[in-house]
Amino acid sequence: MLESPLDDLARLDRSAIDRGAEHVAVFDQPMTRIEKQDREDLVVEAGVQLGAQVLLDRRRRTELSTALHLLARDQVCGLRDLVRRRRRVIALIVTHH
Repeated sequence: MLESPLDDLARLDRSAIDRGAEHVAVFDQPMTRIEKQDREDLVVEAGVQLGAQVLLDRRRRTELSTALHLLARDQVCGLRDLVRRRRRVIALIVTHH
């Protein structure tokens, strides 16, 4: 099989990929076992962080604001929603710089 010069740049060994499964000798070698631990905690933590990051990225595309300003504005919007539903809330003072 001919190999192109680009295969050397990516450090790919195409000869191992292009062979049939019966010719690959890696099935009888020992390998590391991976165990799942605390999967639920990692998923929840990553979801919260990524959700906040996506929100900030979308806001930064439409207007120029600091992250603190965006978070404060989200708090005010949440406060307005609670007031519309007639729930008891704490007053929040937001200053614009």
